[in-house]
Formats: sequence, structure tokens, C-alpha cells
Amino acid sequence: MARKNKIIVYALEQEARTLSGRGKSEEEIAIILTDMLGGKDTISQSGVNRFFLRDRKTRAPVANAVLEEYIQESLPKDLEVLDEMARYYLGLFRRGAVDIEELKKKKLVNIEDLQAAMKIDLRDRFAAGDRLHKIIETKLRFVGAGDGDEDDDLDSLMDSEEIQELREVAAGLARLKMREKQDQDAAES
Repeated sequence: MARKNKIIVYALEQEARTLSGRGKSEEEIAIILTDMLGGKDTISQSGVNRFFLRDRKTRAPVANAVLEEYIQESLPKDLEVLDEMARYYLGLFRRGAVDIEELKKKKLVNIEDLQAAMKIDLRDRFAAGDRLHKIIETKLRFVGAGDGDEDDDLDSLMDSEEIQELREVAAGLARLKMREKQDQDAAES
């Protein structure tokens, strides 16, 4: 029969957990618990390690059940929050991709007002696109569709219309950046 861990023998389980919770290393815990024994015995670092390994194994089924229940309750809410964030960043991303020249031709709105309301720096648009990409990856991991690897190919999880829309938005951003550069060069001349 295996020898009982000294932490259990001397009923120091709670002290060991408290010290661990305070960020103490296994070596520090061994020294502190040995001091608590007042020279009666010693507790080694490996004894502390074995105690925590057994403790985690014992607590794992309960912790997993609690975690599973929490995930079942919180996942729908978390996905709603991610949806809201995605809508916000998608709006920022798309706002900068409006073709102002096309709207001028159609004379649908007061162009100056529209430009002022939609003035978003290209860097901000790309940052919004990056944030949107991360939100999509997070949602996919939440539902088990992505394993979190950097090599995940989101194209395989999107339909061709979504891919085409993203390509068109990227092309529109590139055209807009070229126009901004031309306007800046013309102003400097």
C-alpha cells in the first residue's frame, strides 16, 4: 500500500492550497509547511508536487461538471455578445468601403455630409477587419469548428458569396487608398 502524503497526514491540505493560490512555488510551499511542523518532520518539494497531482485528479470530475454547466449556460450569451461585436466592426469595416464617386454620379445624397459622417482612416478600417476576423475565429472555436491553430482556413467555413464580398470590399479599400494617395500627391504639387 502506498504511503500517505505528509501534507494529508499532518492535515495541511488547506494551507497548501492557500499558499498555491497566493502564487507560491512548490519549493516555497514545502519550506513553509516544514516550518509549520516546527521540526517534527519535513515536507519535500516532490511531496508537494504529488499532493497537488492527486488533488487535481480528485477534483477534476467535479470541476469538469461545474465547467460544463457554466458553458451550457453562458455560451449562448457569449455568442450573442460576439455577434454584437461582429456587427459593430463589420459596420466600421464596410463604412469606409463606400464608393463616394458612384454616389456622386447618382446624386443620391449630400456628398460632403456623407463623407464627413463616414470619415474613417484606412488603418482604422483594416484594424476593424482584423478585429472582425478574430471575433469570427473565436466564435468558431466556441462552437468547436476551429481548434485555434493559426493555420485554420476560414475560407473553407465561409460560402463563396461571403468570400466574394470580402474580396470586393478589399478591392474597394485599395481603390480608395490609391485615390487618397493621388489626392495627397496633387495637393502637394
